[in-house]
Amino acid sequence: MCKILIQLLVCSKIDNCNALLYGLSKHLINKLQSVQNTAARIIAKKRKNDHISAILQQLHWLPVEYRIMFKELLHVYTQKTLLRSIFKAVRLETVNFKTKTYGY
Repeated sequence: MCKILIQLLVCSKIDNCNALLYGLSKHLINKLQSVQNTAARIIAKKRKNDHISAILQQLHWLPVEYRIMFKELLHVYTQKTLLRSIFKAVRLETVNFKTKTYGY
């Protein structure tokens, strides 16, 4: 439950604004990395002095700097040409129905 809450509250906020975070100064990236490290330590129940790289790997989390680059480099594939089969699948139908009005 702890892992789910932290991923919901921390990781989603880091991933939410990747376009704005791209090109951020190293100083601010380090602050975000500190937040991610603390979240990872809470999930893994480790102390502040424990090495964080192994914990991040265990959780399958990229460091913040690489996370921002990875999310920015992903592109959604969109097909450039329309296929004829798309037009066959889309059909609009009209439904005939009678309405009754009361009062006016």
